[in-house]
Amino acid sequence: TAQDIHFSQFYNAPFTINPALTGLFKGDQRLTTHYRNQWASVPVPYLTFSGAWDQKLPLQLSEATTLGGGLRFNFDRAGDGEYQIAQLGLLTSVTQQLADHFYAGVGAQLTFGQRRFAPEKLTFAEQWNGDVFDPNRPVTENFDQTAFGMVSISAGLNLNFSVPGTRTRINGGIAFYHLNQPAESFFSNPRVVLPRRNTQYLSGNFQTGPKTDLRVVALWSFMDGQFSNASFREVVGGVGFRYHLNLTEGAEINALAGLNFRVGDAVIPTVEMQYQSWHVGLSYDVNISAFEVATGGQGGPEVFVSYIITQVKPPEVFKACPVF
Repeated sequence: TAQDIHFSQFYNAPFTINPALTGLFKGDQRLTTHYRNQWASVPVPYLTFSGAWDQKLPLQLSEATTLGGGLRFNFDRAGDGEYQIAQLGLLTSVTQQLADHFYAGVGAQLTFGQRRFAPEKLTFAEQWNGDVFDPNRPVTENFDQTAFGMVSISAGLNLNFSVPGTRTRINGGIAFYHLNQPAESFFSNPRVVLPRRNTQYLSGNFQTGPKTDLRVVALWSFMDGQFSNASFREVVGGVGFRYHLNLTEGAEINALAGLNFRVGDAVIPTVEMQYQSWHVGLSYDVNISAFEVATGGQGGPEVFVSYIITQVKPPEVFKACPVF
């Protein structure tokens, strides 16, 4: 998915895979941040940051229906020309209980984005004067613009199921990004558009013992290419083992160690820690693709931090003693 940011810990970055995951968590409000520094061994590494806030909205259509809303911000910078992507997204979702412990949700995302680069950071063949490279030599390369904005519309469907009395739960869905295919060209060419992206995912947490769980995750993301029959895809799978140190509600403490694999690209060891309302994850991409020649196998670290706010509900008003 060359035109979108992505994370190795995709299951901890819900809004990169489906807006229907907005508000789908245990609590009232959620703050999430992601930082990724990819290919640090190459001259100009890729830096990606994402921050998000979402919550369950107080307006409920019924006892079985929950509304969610949120905001997200993305920033991505890469290359000698400091190619940058900045995005601000508005998120909304509706989750409906279909049966006991079975929920379906739909969501939408409206994203305002800007792309830019710094042409003064680039070098061109015409700056060679015949003997040496001359950075002061004039360049005739012309761009219509060095920055442009766009608006993207995305939507998705999510299904969630849990087994009563256990920690076992399964979550899966499908989302479609850039449904309106906004134009993206530094040469004002309307034929150059941001292709639609189709993302499908499945994650499961299976209780294997009183204090142990098995986590299984999978992602398939596909984006059509332009002006050719080429396409871009990302396929990731992984397993993790979780051990619970404290299962008391509101004071949970657990740790997870796992291994993910991005097909044709990287092996990704991961560790996570949950301490009450805090959730922290760390992963590292070990590059195994042909690009390993340049990276020396060093893909890059990724850090995830989440904090959930749970409001204390006031006690219900009741009469302690009958009134005669």
